[in-house]
Amino acid sequence: AAALPIRLIFVGRLVPYKGADMLIEAASALLKSGKLQLKIIGDGPQKLELEKLVARHDLKSSVEFAGWIDHKKLPEYYAESDVFAFPSIREFGGAVALEAMACGVPAIVPAYGGLGELVTDETGWLLPMGVRSELIERLRTTLESIVNDPNSIDNRGKCARDRVFEKFTWDVKARSIVEVWKTLL
Repeated sequence: AAALPIRLIFVGRLVPYKGADMLIEAASALLKSGKLQLKIIGDGPQKLELEKLVARHDLKSSVEFAGWIDHKKLPEYYAESDVFAFPSIREFGGAVALEAMACGVPAIVPAYGGLGELVTDETGWLLPMGVRSELIERLRTTLESIVNDPNSIDNRGKCARDRVFEKFTWDVKARSIVEVWKTLL
């Protein structure tokens, strides 16, 4: 069962449109209070800027930059996490959310693009799109609600895992393609 501090994980290339900076801003008060911990996995041109943001908000004790991690080791990191937070504003696929969900980690994502189709209200938290300030505020509000009700994590995590294995495995996709072919023939 999830308990405070809630362990957030972000996995992605550190570029502006992936939203790691928005996540840090939205979570800063909860990180500072010790109610959240954040692990950022990935590397990219925005890393130095993100490290400066963490220093400016005095969050070094609650934010860890793990750098680039071999893909095979990611399940270990997901297993240590409670919630996958990924406020990417330009994500057409969203496989990273499916990876987290397959490990039973519910996702916070914008209700947009591929992410908005993979995550549901039962498997995570969908943030309505808006301008940057609105998205940060919606993310902050969502994080506050999770901290105030950590029990909301466990059921979503189970539903997230079930959704991936019911709808997104290669076997399921292959059966769907076969059904389409049968219908066409």
